[in-house]
Amino acid sequence: LFEAGLTKSKEPFQKLVHQGMILGSDGEKMSKSRGNVVNPDDVVDEHGADALRMYEMFMGPLEATKPWQTEQVAGVVRFRDKVHSVVSHPKIEELA
Repeated sequence: LFEAGLTKSKEPFQKLVHQGMILGSDGEKMSKSRGNVVNPDDVVDEHGADALRMYEMFMGPLEATKPWQTEQVAGVVRFRDKVHSVVSHPKIEELA
């Protein structure tokens, strides 16, 4: 990017941040051999991609190790639906 003139410095990122690990629901590192892997396609099919993305963002700090809890996705779905309802259906008083 620097050579193409798209950035002002050779290194556009001042700090390298490593992502934390997401643990299986059993508290262990997700692994096919342990059988504790969650298929994101299943979560998307049931709750939608936005709910999956929001859940991942609400799990906690990027660098932290966090346990995956599929049942908590439902809370994010309720939050998403509530925000959508508030934004798309203004109160009658606000229209006057």
